[in-house]
Amino acid sequence: MERKAPRYAHADGHTDVIYSSDGKEILTCGSDGDIRVWSDLEDDDPRSVCVGEWALSINLQNDRLYVSTDNHAVQMYTYPAFDKDGVVTRFTAPVTHIVASDKHSVVVCCSENMEGKICSKNDDNKWSAKTLEHPGPVLGLALCPMAKYCMTSCGDGVYRLWNLEDSSIVKEIQAIPKINSFYSAKVLGRSSFEPKTGKLLAYPSNKEIIVLDTKNWQQKFALTHPQVKSPFSICLFSPCGNYLAASTIVGQIIIWNVNELNALGITEDSSSQNISSMAWNPSDNGELAFCDTTGQLATVVNCYGTVIEDAADDIDENLDLIDIIEREKENGDADSELPESDGDDDENTISLRKLKNETLGNGLDGERSRSRSRSRSKSRSRSRSPKRPQNVSKQTPFQPFSTPAHLEHRYMCWNEVGIIRCHNNEEYNNLDIEFHDTFTNHNIHLNNRFSHTLGSLSKSIAVFACEAPSKILGISLIGGTNEWVVSLNDLEEVLCLTATENLIAAATTYRYLRIYTTLGFQLQVICLLGSPVCLSGRAGFIDVIYHSSEPGLEDQHLAMDIVQVKGTSSVCRRSGIQVPLSTGARLQWFGCTEKGSPVTLDSTGILRLYNSTSYLWIPICDTTLHCKGASDTYYIVSISEENQQATGVLCRGTPFPPTAPVPIVTQLPLKLPFCDMDTEKGEHEEKLCRSTVLRKTDDTDARTEVILKLFALACRTTVEQRAVEIIELLHDHRITTLASRYASRLGRVNLADKLSNLTNAWNSNRLELEPSEHNEIEQFADSEELGDNDSSFIIPTSKPIEEAVLKPIPVLRSSQSSRNPFRLSGSGSKSNHNPLSLTDRKLVNDENNSTASNIVISNPLPSETFCQWFERHRSILQSQNPDLTPSDLTKTSIKTYKGLLSQATNDGAQKRKLTETETIDDANTPAAAPKQSKLSAFAFHKKN
Repeated sequence: MERKAPRYAHADGHTDVIYSSDGKEILTCGSDGDIRVWSDLEDDDPRSVCVGEWALSINLQNDRLYVSTDNHAVQMYTYPAFDKDGVVTRFTAPVTHIVASDKHSVVVCCSENMEGKICSKNDDNKWSAKTLEHPGPVLGLALCPMAKYCMTSCGDGVYRLWNLEDSSIVKEIQAIPKINSFYSAKVLGRSSFEPKTGKLLAYPSNKEIIVLDTKNWQQKFALTHPQVKSPFSICLFSPCGNYLAASTIVGQIIIWNVNELNALGITEDSSSQNISSMAWNPSDNGELAFCDTTGQLATVVNCYGTVIEDAADDIDENLDLIDIIEREKENGDADSELPESDGDDDENTISLRKLKNETLGNGLDGERSRSRSRSRSKSRSRSRSPKRPQNVSKQTPFQPFSTPAHLEHRYMCWNEVGIIRCHNNEEYNNLDIEFHDTFTNHNIHLNNRFSHTLGSLSKSIAVFACEAPSKILGISLIGGTNEWVVSLNDLEEVLCLTATENLIAAATTYRYLRIYTTLGFQLQVICLLGSPVCLSGRAGFIDVIYHSSEPGLEDQHLAMDIVQVKGTSSVCRRSGIQVPLSTGARLQWFGCTEKGSPVTLDSTGILRLYNSTSYLWIPICDTTLHCKGASDTYYIVSISEENQQATGVLCRGTPFPPTAPVPIVTQLPLKLPFCDMDTEKGEHEEKLCRSTVLRKTDDTDARTEVILKLFALACRTTVEQRAVEIIELLHDHRITTLASRYASRLGRVNLADKLSNLTNAWNSNRLELEPSEHNEIEQFADSEELGDNDSSFIIPTSKPIEEAVLKPIPVLRSSQSSRNPFRLSGSGSKSNHNPLSLTDRKLVNDENNSTASNIVISNPLPSETFCQWFERHRSILQSQNPDLTPSDLTKTSIKTYKGLLSQATNDGAQKRKLTETETIDDANTPAAAPKQSKLSAFAFHKKN
């Protein structure tokens, strides 16, 4: 028996193998979604066909190939063309194993969704299926040669023997470890029927292979080996039914002769990888192919105990004689039947054996020996060559604030609210809840009667969960101590748990996200898009991290959903957010800041914060920079955006803190990994970016100070273009004004002019404001007067326009049509009233009318806004105040505008109402005047 050196076949993960019907080709499928066809183990260019993102199981019967694909279906292909030939059946979870019987047109398959299906073709050539219900994920199955019985292995630790005619259970055997997922199972429990008559049934049971008699289903004998190191996982009868192969979870393979009940041999590899599948060569030549969980393919030859010589690669001599020998073999001639020669006694007697020895002995034997030496050299060269890249192992679910569950004294939760300690040994099992703020809550001591392994704590609730049968225990911390318990389904288990001020969330093995209130009211059950990894939350938000796909060569492929709960409804604010990790790293911690921003910590010590405004992940701290030793790590407790600090515990030489003595909590400053942090410029740049990323209350003054320092540094280093670039990037009018004043004080006239031009350009762009923005400016203008330090309000400079021509506004005529009889036609008024006001009758000096400085600023028209009034009088105001800057001119104009408004209001209150006898002198008269003027004093009044 010889075990060939393994070779790379697929990516790291569960890999399946099967032979073609003639035994000349090997077919494999794996987690990379490809099916590869190998002519032999030495084939360096196998044919590859992609069937999906991954493929767990494969089976071939004659010209039909059955594959379990990533869409949870059993897809049928033609072989060797690989054309799709329909779908046999579908499941709601990955299909874990497929066994087909072409003789009876039956396909039996099982899935992780706790179901097995018996699929058969009906008269219409369509597939019909019967379901075999299981209480756990189905790991494997075996079909008897008569297609009458089927043996399945389930995650609840039980083998079940089914009668396929009525789908009844014939026998149940408790013999395998319990698991809750196919991907986490080490022992698959793959059984096998004797392929000729089905008289025997073999199944793994710890370090033994139990063989049953199918007549009475009683144990007939058991097979084992003294060198077995670990439990068996798979067993398989040879095509002839005389031999049985079995593999362990550490890569050992043992072959037994079933008739003689003796072991023919045992093989193992130094890598000790778990074997995921095995297949006998159907040509019954004693060759066994197998694959392990790292995607390696290998074979074991001479399993029947006979030596099978390798054929020569190339033979150039004596070809005619070889053809004669082959033809004689085909005609049934054997060497033993030919007459033997005793030497040179009879020269006429021809010995075929002697002839072969004389003519082909040296050449053929030498060629065979050279072929074997080449094969060995290839194996050695392949073993010396570097291994192909393998996928990282899939990360299991964890609690971010907890320490390992196998510890006798451990932290079940440690966050900004308090600490939950678990003490579990042979004598007692207790839970201690210690709060940081003892004035709000008192410490609690509990008896861990349900053996809880998960816990979470918030200001309003302490919640715990245990393994299957899984239960959730809640202890309300508001309004007294109120306890409640919720029991999950028998096979459903809580993997992750979190508690916020308002909600409780639990992720289960069914990929459900169960959401409760703090008093145990069930709100929602949500389906997750992948296997859950951890949970966190704040107030009404729940953050879920899960596997978006199978791990790759360097990444875990994690994603995050942000779920908001409002009342009894839930909304996914963000879905499928990719979670960044360092190369080859694993997620170590997950939490939220007091502002609700999600934060992650990977195994390399990098803290990353998700900015909900920019939808980007930002590295905010490298904890390894604060560690002195290479093996030191930080156990993160909480993150504060307000204080811009991370709270954690320094663990020296261990990834988690001890429970006794109580460790000291330290504060780590949050810093972005900017370059040149040892210089003043780099330090200020990091502060500016951090103030933008982290949400801190009333951080405007500090941000302005940092910007001005950066501007001052650029001015000192005579890099004016960088100074302008800083102000242009920020686009803040207030900071621009301050920077312009600072540049003027330093004597940088060119820089001050550039900033002024920059301000004018911004003002020009602000002309095209929306009505809502105009309203905001009006509201600002109506507010209190601007202070000396507040010059951010700058009215945009309009495009050059012609000076406005003052025109009178027409006034509605009076109801009477009579005119002034004493007015001379064609004569103008002696005084020109202000044409823009009906109440303010100030005279304008006609002699200096051409001088803009003497033009009186008119009152605002009814319903006229400040912007409209300012645009109408801009040239006048600029000519009257030539020394003012644009911001000072704006402030002066606001004061003038408010004064005119108040004056117009007072005049309007004292204005008398026109009588019916008073009329307008002329339609073109800019203002209304009384009908009678000075001559009314000389009018004759007749006495009654």
